[in-house]
Amino acid sequence: MTDTSYSDWPHKFIKITNLRLDPENPRLTTPSPNNEQRAICEEMIEHGNVDKIARDIVGQGFYPTESLVVVNDGGGKYTVLEGNRRTAAIKCLSNPSFAPVAKKSKFEVLKQEGQGRIPTAVRCVVAPSRVAARPIILSKHTKASIERWSPVAQARYIETMVAEGFSAEQIARDMGFKPEEFSRRFRDAKLYSMAMSLDLKPDVQSTVENPNKFNFSVLQRVAESTEGRQWLGLQPDEKAGWKINTKVDDFRKALGKIVTDVAEKKVTTRSLQKTEDMKKYLGNLKSVKPKPKGGRPTTASGVAKKKKPTKTKPNGNGTSAKIAILPKDATLEVDVPRISAIIQEINQVNYQRNPNSVAMLYRSLLDMLAAEYLDSTGRIKDLLTKVDKKGQKPADWMPSLPQMLRFIVKDIPAADFPLQASARRALDRFVDDKTTGVCLSALDGFAHNRHETPNPKQLEDIANRTRPLVAILYRKHS
Repeated sequence: MTDTSYSDWPHKFIKITNLRLDPENPRLTTPSPNNEQRAICEEMIEHGNVDKIARDIVGQGFYPTESLVVVNDGGGKYTVLEGNRRTAAIKCLSNPSFAPVAKKSKFEVLKQEGQGRIPTAVRCVVAPSRVAARPIILSKHTKASIERWSPVAQARYIETMVAEGFSAEQIARDMGFKPEEFSRRFRDAKLYSMAMSLDLKPDVQSTVENPNKFNFSVLQRVAESTEGRQWLGLQPDEKAGWKINTKVDDFRKALGKIVTDVAEKKVTTRSLQKTEDMKKYLGNLKSVKPKPKGGRPTTASGVAKKKKPTKTKPNGNGTSAKIAILPKDATLEVDVPRISAIIQEINQVNYQRNPNSVAMLYRSLLDMLAAEYLDSTGRIKDLLTKVDKKGQKPADWMPSLPQMLRFIVKDIPAADFPLQASARRALDRFVDDKTTGVCLSALDGFAHNRHETPNPKQLEDIANRTRPLVAILYRKHS
């Protein structure tokens, strides 16, 4: 399944501006095609020693001995499959505004120090596909030559390869371990999938989702021990990874308790060193010990699919309302049918499942609300005078959303546009800051940049940051 004729893959120098960080990089907390570029960079800087790599480049230049491995996205753009930390370092050195706000000044200093040593283009090997590049990437990150992925990252990668149809022998060979070791690694992948599917407290869920924070080896120790398997009803299986011989809801509750204890560091590998330690720990959990089930056992995938949907409140006709991005307690006073229609539509779309649609609707709503506010208060004339000083725009021309929001937040006196100090500071950052995924530039990019895609968490943060603004724009002004 893998094209091993690597010598046939083209080598070329590609401008750093045409390289995209990989949104499916296993190092990320939640690898997803929807991950936004600045958010990826921010997480890599936080967890991936990108600062150190940047300092090395500044001090010694960019080593040309190892090429980046990329895949062609079309339109002259490429996604980096191998070398994301180096790419992030160069991007931040070349353009410090790409770095998180807290790191921007540091990269500005490094950029000045590294004049002449920061490359504008780097040597790349263009893989024919993401799948074809897997053996190279695995070889680098599951062996000792380069910083190893965490057990969670390796487990994620194994499960992805299994889903793509790779055999146990191929995965073992590519990852550099013995074939008989595959079963345990595959069980790790399925164990983590079950942990990720649990209904956990938000702070615990956040820890479990982060391979750098969640001590997966503790959970491994429980599941791989004789005592843990008997207590949970776990049975190793070559095809399914695990089969579960206890009632599914009971099992999920019991596993959730163990996962929570691991996340909150109430149990560690040190506290479970001996058999007696394991028995004592599980004995203290007797209130959640799962009951045996009759009939056929459940597979690990079957357990993972049991994740409960997010609870929703029933609406007026008795059906469940979909998850909406807009606040439920906001009352629209503006008498504009189109705005009312957009609000009704946006409230019917689940932003977690349809982030692209909701991002477009939310941006359109802000645009219309801002225009209505400026028009009804007569301040549109002031803005037009400001942005069209020579009077060259046509009579029906309207400013852009960034122009309108910056004018509203920056130029209208506080007495006429009352906001709490903290809300105003948040909105100032929203309209000015171009270095994070929670800003006006990012929201605008969803509409105008085909390479920028929103994710649900990003939309939540944008909605929360703009909520005070929306609350005022909802009002009737004259």
